[in-house]
Amino acid sequence: MRTRNLWAAATLSVLLMAACTDLESPLAGRIWSPPQDRWLGEAELTAKMLAADAVLIGETHDNPTHHHREADLVFRLAQNQRHPLVVFEMIDAARQPQLDQWLRDHPGDAAGLGEVLDWRHSGWPDWPLYQPIITAALTAGAPLAGAGVTRDEARRIISDPTPDAGGPPTSSELDDIQESHCGLLPAAMAPGMVRVQRARDRAMAEKIALGLKAQGSAVLIAGSGHVRTDRGVPLYLPPGTKALSIGLREVDPSRPDPRQYQDEPFDVIIFTERTERPDPCESLRPRTRS
Repeated sequence: MRTRNLWAAATLSVLLMAACTDLESPLAGRIWSPPQDRWLGEAELTAKMLAADAVLIGETHDNPTHHHREADLVFRLAQNQRHPLVVFEMIDAARQPQLDQWLRDHPGDAAGLGEVLDWRHSGWPDWPLYQPIITAALTAGAPLAGAGVTRDEARRIISDPTPDAGGPPTSSELDDIQESHCGLLPAAMAPGMVRVQRARDRAMAEKIALGLKAQGSAVLIAGSGHVRTDRGVPLYLPPGTKALSIGLREVDPSRPDPRQYQDEPFDVIIFTERTERPDPCESLRPRTRS
């Protein structure tokens, strides 16, 4: 009990500090329900999570506040007598044996797990950003699972001309793929990239289904695009699964109304401050001579 109280106090402290770092935004730190068109309190959010079979949390990968918020949500579920399978997009499913072995040999050691998973070569933001989520899950006794598609699998899917079972890519999917690649992806490659995106969604949904059978509940940690309610993982969950999609959204100063953030549909939106970052597309754009 003391461990749980310490974790809860530390998490609350982090969240309060994070919520206060963007004093100019009236949205940061608040919770919005698009279906109900109203603000939610923390207790209401907890109730919605406990009522769901699967809680799908969509992040911006390099935002530390998102990871601390995810850690809080994972621990909050487990603290309420739930021990969900915590599924990670960022951990390749092929590394599950190493993950399981490490946790058997070093229970509770989240810091050393990054080395075992060869995180430095994974392409994801640094391990310390994700460590709070792992720590929260392990502290609460929740099991972990990887659901990521390996790079070799992604290459095979891209080169496979077989149409995806979900049908041709929609214009929205193609637009999103192009936007995520700074508009520089050759048009011929876009359908293959959509197939990879769908394969990732299916892989995560399959792990969630296993978690529902084994644990009775599951939590997904993934990029926000994977958990939107109009497509992504929700489309591949077992029929009858009650899922709650939570989108962690960075505040845009030009959009002060929460209704302006429904370009990506979620059941719940948690607003956070924006992480300052360089333009990821700048280094990819053709340089012009003066």
